[in-house]
Amino acid sequence: MLDKQSRDLKQVYTEYEEAKQKKQIEVEIRKGSGNYIHFIAITLAKDKEYKELRALFELYGGNSKLQYAAIIGFVEGADPNKVEEYRALYQIPVNIIARIYAKSSPEGTEVPRFYQIIDRLVVQGEVGEKLIAVMDRLALGKNSWNPYWIGCSAKLDAIISAIENLEKTSSDTEFCQNIIDASSDQDSELYRALNIPRISRVTFWGQFGYERSKSLIAVQETCNVTLR
Repeated sequence: MLDKQSRDLKQVYTEYEEAKQKKQIEVEIRKGSGNYIHFIAITLAKDKEYKELRALFELYGGNSKLQYAAIIGFVEGADPNKVEEYRALYQIPVNIIARIYAKSSPEGTEVPRFYQIIDRLVVQGEVGEKLIAVMDRLALGKNSWNPYWIGCSAKLDAIISAIENLEKTSSDTEFCQNIIDASSDQDSELYRALNIPRISRVTFWGQFGYERSKSLIAVQETCNVTLR
């Protein structure tokens, strides 16, 4: 019987190159102790065995359990670039990744600021969801060659900093309300960050700051609904 430990399973898995033989390994594992394929994915990702991880995805279809397992492995292996690669490739929700970072990051490693904020916003209702959607869109756009996304990296950083600073001055019960208040206050850091244009405003009204950004409008509309 195969050893149940994921590292031993990984060693067995990597000894075989043919898909049929790999499939047989899973059958044997199922017979004895359940499905440990996700443990294999975690270990392959953690140990940076990218070729074998891709083969595992091809063999089992890259379902959501395997995707999340790979993210866990990348987080445990302190490999943030691979986290972002797989997030974009498989459109993994950022709130899922934020939770994985919160639970699986090795002691002493720092969770990326983006995911720290996402994990904090998840529990802030519709207002938090809208801010997450805005941040997620900017995060994906900053890696695009499309000129439409020029400047979104700086805008995302500004939003993250604004939320961090707002959080420092807010209790748990105040945080959501303070976000709502800041989104309508033209002098607030969050308002200014959300209103940063990705590209230079070319309209007359935009030049003088009368034309609000889509990000700001989206958050304000959600805040207004929440207040009703």
